[in-house]
Amino acid sequence: MIGIPGVMLYFLCNHKKGLKTMKNNDVKEYYSGVVSGRYNSDYEKKRWSENSILKADFEMTRRSIKHALLNHSFDSCLEVGPGPGTWTKVLYDNNPKATYQLIDISEAMKDEFLKSFDKKTENITYDLSDFIVYNFTKEYDFFFSSRALEYFDNKQKFVDKVFLALSDGGCGCIISKNPMYSASKKEIRDFHAGQISATELKKILTSQGFKSVTCRPAIIRLPIISRWFGGLSNFLHMISMKLPLQIFPKRIIESYIITFKK
Repeated sequence: MIGIPGVMLYFLCNHKKGLKTMKNNDVKEYYSGVVSGRYNSDYEKKRWSENSILKADFEMTRRSIKHALLNHSFDSCLEVGPGPGTWTKVLYDNNPKATYQLIDISEAMKDEFLKSFDKKTENITYDLSDFIVYNFTKEYDFFFSSRALEYFDNKQKFVDKVFLALSDGGCGCIISKNPMYSASKKEIRDFHAGQISATELKKILTSQGFKSVTCRPAIIRLPIISRWFGGLSNFLHMISMKLPLQIFPKRIIESYIITFKK
């Protein structure tokens, strides 16, 4: 594990070099340090419930996923970048009889999953691998990935792999950060420099052959107000989450959810 000093050194060196996109192994090392350092081996709780803004973010994301799962039954699910299993729990609760294949590059995240996931895991497999080079032995009915796409430097290869992994008629759901949302600090933007707009991602998905591609808000953050009243953003999301993404001002959308069908 590289620890917090290693993370700080990484940012300093890469900022000077002008490096904008992290490689997969960099992501692996980064999260090893963050989980043990900043989050003190309690990533899930501190990431999503440390303050009112994060709690609101959690509720909005969970609500978005549940809405995306409406009218979708599946026997098998592939999740890329599950981390500690925060959203795996939502998927599992929606369909506990399905089989789940989880793929993450971070061993630290798998350790967090094993500690925090309180469901029986006989039908869940968690493999440590780079998704791009992972060898599948079957096709899946449903694909899910949340806040992981930005760490893949080649989005086309990612979408190509998703297409190969899904069975005909299978559906998918991706949550990703909105690059137009500019509330983050400069060094954090460098780490998340692989963000892609919903418009660009929709274009790649459509060109690959996916159908019924739909974009909606996953997390809304109202400027200034959200710092003190996360519940207001949460309420706005609750009453507007079914609306198409394009009607919202881009700078209040922290992340979006995009659904599609093969």
